[in-house]
Amino acid sequence: MIEGFLQKQYSAPILLKDRNLAGGGFRLSPLRSNEKWPIDLYLGIGAMWENELIDNKKLGEIEASTLRSTNFALIWPIDDRFSTATAGYFQMRPNNTNDFRLLVENGFGVRLSKRISLDVELNFRFDNEPPSGIEKHDLEFSNRLTLSL
Repeated sequence: MIEGFLQKQYSAPILLKDRNLAGGGFRLSPLRSNEKWPIDLYLGIGAMWENELIDNKKLGEIEASTLRSTNFALIWPIDDRFSTATAGYFQMRPNNTNDFRLLVENGFGVRLSKRISLDVELNFRFDNEPPSGIEKHDLEFSNRLTLSL
């Protein structure tokens, strides 16, 4: 498949005031779910342009634009009540291979009833060359209770 994506983001813990992405690439599906094996495996390769505005208290606002590679993902619908999905992204600057990020996003969902579900997310971020004053790694945990009417 051919795919494209856009993203807008901010994150106070990593001093990210504004982030804009645009990219695209190709996605392969070497493993598709069936009765014996309920896992979908997707492998993708693509490129993205990003523009970031960092709000550094010591240095002020820092803006950077760059081109990165992006690669990913695994989706596992366990059964009709439980599901899990993991997406892993390795994002590297082609002109500076030491400037890379590893992002892993994990989600687990449980359908408690016809109308209520519980979702738990665990996200890990590693940036080998983060902006000044930012840790190289970040871990985020969240949960959500959903009521469908």
